[in-house]
Amino acid sequence: MKVYGVKDTTLGMKRGVYHYKDLTAIYDKLTAVIDKEAPYLTGVNIEIDDIKKIDAMLPERSESDLLLLLKNLKTQSNMHIDYFKN
Repeated sequence: MKVYGVKDTTLGMKRGVYHYKDLTAIYDKLTAVIDKEAPYLTGVNIEIDDIKKIDAMLPERSESDLLLLLKNLKTQSNMHIDYFKN
């Protein structure tokens, strides 16, 4: 973040509360649908949503370090899905 001059807007924020209100709304929406019988499905749905967003960002980036970061995040999201399902 320092390399690109991006300010960390999450410092001092509570979990689920974000500087950008649309992110807080997404968090609230996703966590509001927790299935009491299968709460892991909420985690799967969050990871699937994350992967869609990452896939949308990949073609827009050309910086090698950011591409590596996005690809690593996608890999981790897929690993989380596998973990939730097993």
